[in-house]
Amino acid sequence: MIKKFVLGVLVVLAGAGAAAVQVVHADGPPKAVQTWAWCGVHPDDPFAQTAARSMAVFGGIDATFGPCKDGSPGYSPANPGDRYVSPDQYMRVVQINASVGMKTIVYDARVWSTDPAVRTAAKDFWRPVYRNIAAWDMGDEFDPASSEWQMLVDRTNIVLSDVAVDSRVQPYTNYSGDAVDRAVRDVPGAKRMLSFDFYFNDGGEAIAKSLNAKVRTLMCAVDAFEVDSFHPTSESIRDTTDRLVRAGCDMILEFGGAQVYGSHAFGPKSIIDHSGEPTDLGTAALESTGYSSYVAVPPARLLETRTDSGASTVDGQSSALGVLPAGATTQLQVGGRAGVRADAAAAVLTVTAINGALPGFVTAFPCGTPQPNASQLTYAAAQVVATTVVAKLSTTGSVCLFNLTPTDLVVDVAGYFPPANTSFVAAQPSRLLDTRSGAGLTTVDGKYLGVGFRGAKSVTNLAVAGRADIPDDLSSATMSVTVTNARLPGFVSLYPCDQARPQTSSINFPAGAAVTTNTVVSAITGGAVCIYTSADIDLIIDLSGYTPTGSSFAALPPQRLLDSRTEVDKMPTGPGSVRQLNVAGVDGVPIDAGAVVLNLTVTGATNGGYVTVFPCGTTRPNTSIINFNAGDTVSNLVIAQVGANGSVCLFSSADPSYVIDLAGYHR
Repeated sequence: MIKKFVLGVLVVLAGAGAAAVQVVHADGPPKAVQTWAWCGVHPDDPFAQTAARSMAVFGGIDATFGPCKDGSPGYSPANPGDRYVSPDQYMRVVQINASVGMKTIVYDARVWSTDPAVRTAAKDFWRPVYRNIAAWDMGDEFDPASSEWQMLVDRTNIVLSDVAVDSRVQPYTNYSGDAVDRAVRDVPGAKRMLSFDFYFNDGGEAIAKSLNAKVRTLMCAVDAFEVDSFHPTSESIRDTTDRLVRAGCDMILEFGGAQVYGSHAFGPKSIIDHSGEPTDLGTAALESTGYSSYVAVPPARLLETRTDSGASTVDGQSSALGVLPAGATTQLQVGGRAGVRADAAAAVLTVTAINGALPGFVTAFPCGTPQPNASQLTYAAAQVVATTVVAKLSTTGSVCLFNLTPTDLVVDVAGYFPPANTSFVAAQPSRLLDTRSGAGLTTVDGKYLGVGFRGAKSVTNLAVAGRADIPDDLSSATMSVTVTNARLPGFVSLYPCDQARPQTSSINFPAGAAVTTNTVVSAITGGAVCIYTSADIDLIIDLSGYTPTGSSFAALPPQRLLDSRTEVDKMPTGPGSVRQLNVAGVDGVPIDAGAVVLNLTVTGATNGGYVTVFPCGTTRPNTSIINFNAGDTVSNLVIAQVGANGSVCLFSSADPSYVIDLAGYHR
């Protein structure tokens, strides 16, 4: 299913030491529910393939109806005239949908014919694609007061006794809100699965509550078409879906998907536009049914400044640029490359500094904006060090990289967020805390500046909400953490202040070094983050994004998945080894998870090297997630796409031990 590839990134990191408006979900992220969309694509539309993929990937749609047409005069549910297309055209829709992981609700009047030979012909026609059919469409909004109501009952009985037995595909119809009670009473199979629409007042919430105990599977409609007096917004879709699911709806019918063919009667857009591209309504539809809008791409190299490495980028651009001079700002195009949408709002990048001539740092920020007082990567002279960042992109899809001192840079991409109304809000990097004192130092609002080094075993309460335009209903904050002037080796743990300190860490550091990592603290209550330090240090915290309350991210208590230093987890990690780590179905991660968020720590290597993380079952990419020297203990954030077998794979060029902690997942 395509949703396996719709991933997420928001987490509380764990290590090796001891403006979008969102619905408030009091009991966690949205429940994952199956979603159908009316209408489906027309196979003759030149944008049909694009539209189908947009609905599946960016709208979270599991199945669509066939292409919709304006009904001819005299239309009725039982006598639709030319509203539905031919079986041959439906077959093409089934094939298009199947290519992107969606099923199709098929309308073919032959399946309820009173002539057995006609039904047999229909079964023979559809049998090769039964597995790609979600239901047999019986028509829409039958009126219980009409003579056609009995026709629906009769047709349903015919389908259930013959075609449904052969295909294991059930009949389906959608009812108006005032017909549901009669449907439950009269129509065979309605108690097993019933669908209704009601777009006024409470959007059908009261009806759903009344049906919840009567119907095994309840499908409820959400308005996503601009038509007549209906003007859906991202907020209305999120709010209505949330209330309906909480009222007992097990499935959602998005009205609508593709536009009515050959007509603009239903407005300029729905979850896709007329060119088949996704809209902000599509993002809302996806996230409101329990899935992240983050889209993973196969890890790929976008920038390679070294001239002697023999490596190149995925497309030959931004390659072999040479050592970047001190104070350089490199504009890197991300949108439109390596599978990233041209209009992406943010991207997940691994930035590696290699052999810097002097100690320095790297700041990633949207091109076309002022360089912020922040940094995401700190490096020492002659060091190879990497960090994963969630970088906001410019309106043209580029990110700018400032390096303080001469260095080579390598940038790999792992995924991106679409352009509008995602639950993750990429922000201009902003400094929230700097314990140091001195000229030129500042924070975004002058608070938490020059407060002095953090003592061993101290806890610092850092206010996050209400600063740098972060809302008060904060759920998660994405931050870079820099440790400097450490008196002794140690670690730092970031965690919500209303929770006990976890027995894991966010960053590990040696004495005297400057070390940076990126972390996202989830489940924040009261808008504050607590910071525990095991040794005396100076500390710098920079913000790069956040999620409001109601994010689709599913946080888990930090827990260890693997420690290869122990006998029970002992494994080969020599040069060239590939370790398969099972994650789906493990420690609270569902079988259908699309991505897991991990903190990867390597330690105890006898030689320097790097680690690459990728979905098992795919070709190992020319990228790296972490670099280390002999004897180093180094950590980094990993946003890992889950492979087809429920695992992620780790390739090591050397022989480190792994410590891997799980923080959460996205479906």
